[in-house]
Amino acid sequence: MGHYVGMQTAQVHLGEEAVVAELKLKLLFVLLVFPLVEIAGFVLVGGRIGLLPTLGLVVLAAGIGIWILRRQAMLAGRGLRGSLGDLRTSGAMMAQGALVSLAAVLLILPGFLTDMAGIVLLIPPLRRLLVVALAGRITVSRERPQAPADRAATTIIDGTYFETDPDPATPPPGSTGSGWTRH
Repeated sequence: MGHYVGMQTAQVHLGEEAVVAELKLKLLFVLLVFPLVEIAGFVLVGGRIGLLPTLGLVVLAAGIGIWILRRQAMLAGRGLRGSLGDLRTSGAMMAQGALVSLAAVLLILPGFLTDMAGIVLLIPPLRRLLVVALAGRITVSRERPQAPADRAATTIIDGTYFETDPDPATPPPGSTGSGWTRH
């Protein structure tokens, strides 16, 4: 029976390796195909409206993304101060802020596909739907620090110490032995 458990463990391990390999292939596919789609978008848009307007759109989108990201950082700072003062946090509020920040980053990245995704994330009803869809997949947990059970049993000793490097050739004053014994 012990042998069967070992084989079952090996099968589970191989299953995890297969999942990791599949994720790596998907990531490689996205990293190869995504830039090609963005380049195709530049070629198509540039062919329709010309080079300078295309570059203008890219720079405009990046500027808007930078402005949104700066604004979101200021709003997040204010929200954090307010939530710390009230000792409250809102997961939905944090998720909304994270998605707006992601939208800003997508706008900053050059490319029309990322710009479209960023614009979609800036639409509040769609953002709320995404938060609701993702909320079922996310587990939030809090860890509270463990306080000592009995503070009276804790002994604190306060002191000052100095480190000195004695010359190994000369024994410390008052010492007659090797330093390992009390003579």
